[in-house]
Amino acid sequence: MRLGILISVLAVALTGTTRGAVTLPMRIVFKGQDRFEQLIMRAKAENWKALPIGQRTAALGQAMVGTPYRSFTLEVDNRVESPSVNFTGLDCWTFFETALAFARMLDEPETNWTPAQLLRYIEIDRYRHAECTGEYLSRLHYLEDWLYDNDRRGLVADLTRSLGGVSVPHSAREMTNGWRHYRYLVHNRGLLRPLAEMEADVSSRSLYEIPKRRVAAIESRLRSGDIIGIVSRDGRYTSQRATSHVGLALRAADGTLHFMHASAPHNYGRVVIDTRLSNYLYRYSADTGILVARPLLTESPANYLINYQIPQLTFTCCRCDNELLTGRQGFGGLLVSICWTTKALILFSLPEFDEQFFQAGDGGLGVGPACFQHGGGTTIEIGAQDIDEAGGGKALLVLNQGYFGAETVRDTNELRRRSGVEAELVLNGNLA
Repeated sequence: MRLGILISVLAVALTGTTRGAVTLPMRIVFKGQDRFEQLIMRAKAENWKALPIGQRTAALGQAMVGTPYRSFTLEVDNRVESPSVNFTGLDCWTFFETALAFARMLDEPETNWTPAQLLRYIEIDRYRHAECTGEYLSRLHYLEDWLYDNDRRGLVADLTRSLGGVSVPHSAREMTNGWRHYRYLVHNRGLLRPLAEMEADVSSRSLYEIPKRRVAAIESRLRSGDIIGIVSRDGRYTSQRATSHVGLALRAADGTLHFMHASAPHNYGRVVIDTRLSNYLYRYSADTGILVARPLLTESPANYLINYQIPQLTFTCCRCDNELLTGRQGFGGLLVSICWTTKALILFSLPEFDEQFFQAGDGGLGVGPACFQHGGGTTIEIGAQDIDEAGGGKALLVLNQGYFGAETVRDTNELRRRSGVEAELVLNGNLA
């Protein structure tokens, strides 16, 4: 692969450090060490790591069945926002979130199956742009906002519209209306105005739901581990909708798709495998439908440092057979693909993204032997460059400044400054 032909290829090495944003004592943010260790032992014994990410998430959910329901487990301090996990009590949000984060953590080497690493994966899913700043509003408080942000970053796929979802009027205002129930807001009244602005932004985006009368017809298309958000009427005499509950899909041995969730104290008061999903929706007259998010396989916390936005371009690393992140646009109009196993982050400029682009070759950049295979079968080889000689021990991030322009140079410099990324920037480099 010659830079004269494919000058838009960039590669950076990603380090395996856990960045995290935990600033409160571990005794505050991590509860249930014994239960955590039991789950680790079971994960090893039953080889959960070998399962697809959805089935893995469902396995974790099943293992937490019976855990008592506990409200407001996300509210761990009066002023400092921090990732947190509580295995002694779960609400509907922390149930699905803990199962998903634990499932993601299992992609790490077993030595990284630790409370700190689990908290990092919680941070990735729970916080806007995968970063807890310590500020309350860095958290994704509304399920529809969580889905929007996690889908945009390639962590989940929002399947709602493709499964027949329709746009419904909605309003995100629960927190402003009920601020006295949230300890952060009680102790920080100054947050109410920016909170209302955030809610207005969430409300401005379309909300789609699969009407409950249609759910039975699409249950066969759902999988264990799919995240099921419940949409309800926001008040008895209004057409406005709001997300009100969340859980996981679980397909039983007989093929029935159940709703698995942390049920509130006035119902079961614990994590349960409930009835068939389509039947569950008729238990409560206010419930109007569902939204569906499917977890996507990713390989490391470092993978979440970039903003993605182009669907349906999937790569496979042909050295380790791992599926890479779906290509998404970001960082100056680039196509992004990542493999953690080979520790390479590859960015392609979209104007060069055509059949000529996918050519195997010698030369080029890399962090050790790696090749990336597009769905069409052609292969890009990366790794012939000796980094120790050319990059002084760091990966080389090479830009043709005349082609990309100042915006991309700025964005790549921002990328290099982030924790977990090591690279040497070379402008107008020629390593062919």
